[in-house]
Amino acid sequence: MLKTGNAQHCHVAIVDNHVMVAKASTEDSARIVDFKMFDQSEPSFEVDFSTYLGRKKGQYVRAYCSFLPSSRFIKRATLDSASKVKDSAALMEILSSVCKVNPQENETAVLLGSGAQFEPDRPAGKELMFVGAKTAEIEEMQDRLLSLGVYPLRLEIGTLSMLASIRMVARAEGRKSPTLVLEVGEIQSFIYIVSEAGVDMTRNISFGMASMLPHVKAELGLADEAVARKILQANTFDFTEMAPVLLRRLVKELQASVGFYEVQTGAAIGQVFIGNLSSRFQWMGAHLARSMGLDVMTVACDRWAPVVGVELPENVDFSGVEPVMWNLFAFAGKYE
Repeated sequence: MLKTGNAQHCHVAIVDNHVMVAKASTEDSARIVDFKMFDQSEPSFEVDFSTYLGRKKGQYVRAYCSFLPSSRFIKRATLDSASKVKDSAALMEILSSVCKVNPQENETAVLLGSGAQFEPDRPAGKELMFVGAKTAEIEEMQDRLLSLGVYPLRLEIGTLSMLASIRMVARAEGRKSPTLVLEVGEIQSFIYIVSEAGVDMTRNISFGMASMLPHVKAELGLADEAVARKILQANTFDFTEMAPVLLRRLVKELQASVGFYEVQTGAAIGQVFIGNLSSRFQWMGAHLARSMGLDVMTVACDRWAPVVGVELPENVDFSGVEPVMWNLFAFAGKYE
């Protein structure tokens, strides 16, 4: 039997190598009393992480957890009949044939087209979203959390709270235009367009961090891509001038997606937000915005947190907080 301590109530968000923890005043509270970010690549990570949690030997800290599985998907579907909403077999057929997702290999949740919770016994309309990831990857993360002494009360795909938060922040800031949200992974990137109505479009493209390595290697005359990766991930080189070469294919893909959306809806994208990268990749957001004529949504944790119902600690200078931390605070937010 797993023993869980009662002292700490935490939110844990894992984004790539970043493990972010927020200590809440109570288990169901969005009042954050302290927070910290760890790097899993650091040799002392597990010791530092356990010490911060104040975990006793043999016990687990209960936490609400989120992560970004590489196999994650958010698929929109329009039903030809509202009656199919209550037919689980029909929904699985749509997931398989229309969304191209194998129900046997993936854990899947169904949401309304607006992103709200789907309840079969209530009117839902014809617009739905299927959200999930590979079962094996979810189980692997559960095992990883337990190995770190964290007992996940809930394990979610962090993209959902991120998109919900951007929708609310855009509304609070008076932004009328839809927002292009981008998550850049290792071998693919995830594109979302978020409007006042919800998540209007989702798309995956075969461009990630690995796609830039050959260009970094060639441009800098490096010996191999391993060195290129270290330089790309370090905070010691300014890639601003190299951005047009490194991001050329990504820009084309984004322009195609945005162009298609704008023609279909008649609505012009107003801003771009990159959800999963640290400040050392700000050059990417700047170049994408410049190339596409968009504004950049810059994280402001202290201003954004109240919008999603999160109360942050006082007397903290948030100007130095990594923008990727918004994944944690967004996850701790309250949504309808």
